[in-house]
Amino acid sequence: MLVSPAAINHHKDSRSGKQEVSASSSGPSRHQTLSTNKIIAIIFTCVILAFAGFYGRHSFRRQQAYTESKSLSDGWENQAVGTVKWGDCDSFDWRNLRGLECGYIVTPKDYLDPTAGVAKIALVRYKSYHQPSKGTVLFNPGGPGVSGKVYVSRHGDKLADLIGGDYDVVGFDPRGVGESEPKTRCFDLQRGVANPAKYTHGSFMQNTVLDRGYDFPLNTTREELRQILLFQQRQVDAMQKTEMEVCAGVMGDELKYMGTTTVARDVAFIASTLDGENAPINYLGLSYYGSILGQYVVNMFPGRVGRVVLDSIADASSWTSEPEHLWYRRWLTSTDDAYRAFLSECSKHGSKCALAKFPGEDPGAIHQRLESVFNELHYSPIAASNAGKPTIFTAGQAWDLLFDAIKQPNSWPSAAHDLASLMEGHAEGVVNAMHHRRLYFDLERSAAICNDGPQVAPRPIGDVVDENLDVFDNISRFVFAAISAERGVGCQYWSIKPHERFTGPWDHTLKNPILLITNEIDPISPNSRAAIKLPPHSARLLIQKTPGHSMSLPFTCTASHIKSYFIDGTLPTEGSVCHPDWTPFTRPHSELEGKWGQTLDTPLTRLEELGASSHRHRRRGYLTADGNELSGPDLCC
Repeated sequence: MLVSPAAINHHKDSRSGKQEVSASSSGPSRHQTLSTNKIIAIIFTCVILAFAGFYGRHSFRRQQAYTESKSLSDGWENQAVGTVKWGDCDSFDWRNLRGLECGYIVTPKDYLDPTAGVAKIALVRYKSYHQPSKGTVLFNPGGPGVSGKVYVSRHGDKLADLIGGDYDVVGFDPRGVGESEPKTRCFDLQRGVANPAKYTHGSFMQNTVLDRGYDFPLNTTREELRQILLFQQRQVDAMQKTEMEVCAGVMGDELKYMGTTTVARDVAFIASTLDGENAPINYLGLSYYGSILGQYVVNMFPGRVGRVVLDSIADASSWTSEPEHLWYRRWLTSTDDAYRAFLSECSKHGSKCALAKFPGEDPGAIHQRLESVFNELHYSPIAASNAGKPTIFTAGQAWDLLFDAIKQPNSWPSAAHDLASLMEGHAEGVVNAMHHRRLYFDLERSAAICNDGPQVAPRPIGDVVDENLDVFDNISRFVFAAISAERGVGCQYWSIKPHERFTGPWDHTLKNPILLITNEIDPISPNSRAAIKLPPHSARLLIQKTPGHSMSLPFTCTASHIKSYFIDGTLPTEGSVCHPDWTPFTRPHSELEGKWGQTLDTPLTRLEELGASSHRHRRRGYLTADGNELSGPDLCC
């Protein structure tokens, strides 16, 4: 199967530096009222948080596979590059969203080698309210390794509202993820043969350091602490070596096509196929990886940039040039500030925060009680015999719980309740809430990160522990929780050479300016204009005055700016700052539920339930414990 000449020429242009220039789409003037913008802000934030909360508060009971109609995808391997098929969404469309279509596009497997064959990228499209549409906005929810098809199938209508209703919203599964093929499936195959026992990557990780997190005391000497961590790091290193060797043995050369460079070319190819050759690329990317992919797209195709919004800005230069064990020194510079904000809010609101003994209690006292419990858990884990799946709860899991909470201020009241329960010796509720975390990905994340970064040799385990201890002492005490939660992926054992690896430059002048959104205190994506190398006239930064990662609280102001930008290209003024509509412990209830619920035809309580769902989607992944995929209402919350 050969790549079409148009496709080859189109993608060679970006590689050689020749950029096609096309006019950006224009839009109608703003006509939305403040009330409408506020409604959209609430919906959007709830949707983003819904994605976050996709994985943690509720058990997943359904074990049925969720797949697109088989008749739709049969025979894609023999179809021409550029083939697009749309059909019903079947089990994806359990909300019965108007205008939702599911399908796929056939792309070159290797944009630089027409003889390599083809790939299939799974798509879902929520059609614009106003036809004909102004084009397509491609959406990525973060990751890597996370399904955009799942997200848009659930929340395409809210995303369409956010951007003004004039664009089709298209979610896609990046290379190796979800319904896209070839899939990155290393552990549910046995050297290429289906695994009847369903021994998944989750099976491999369960009840290990990769699952429970790093477990250590706080009342010990530095050398004793180092020895405890060395023991655990040796286990992690051996497990990472196993992961990489298994994956290379099962997947072979297919892995070299799973990097972000190829995903960025897919984004450009999808835009050209759906909207016309060299059409402007419109893109909305959330969270750390959503912004990484967006930076690839705008710097590989600067002459095609249309409307692009990136949230939670990450450092793409560091992503492509540093081994992952050095990332935490950059990532966590604001983490302890976010933790202090959590303690301060808890103290301020007293009775609304289960961790505070009284309003105005010294935040330091709350901190001391937490660390005392975490220290005790190292020596005496809590038995959770009445949990859905009886187990124990350890110090590593407690650090993970707290780190997860400070990233999501909307969860602070419930997280405080969970942590207070631990202080009383009760872990069942927390265990049920955290069940399945990290157990549903295969190695999609590893395939992306290791293809994107430099090839590195295995480093001495003592050096890794010493680096992490230095970060622990001087930057953030959450470094070990971050490593287990965000998963260092073991690229020192990655033997695959990607077919193409983009490493910049990251400072291209763009055809149209893009909108960047960052939080004032982001625990894993520090607010730093230096992270983006684009010239000032190519990007405008909007700061949200809040702690937390990504869209963690409702911002009418932010929603208004995003909508205006997509409608007519209007950007906020330089230095603009948005304030949240409410803070974590002051969320309104009855006085607004009727007003907003009636307007939206959705009770505010339901929106809050959705709000529990953006971050957990990224945390938990795509698969159920037996290796099947999720479907229907279990995709929620």
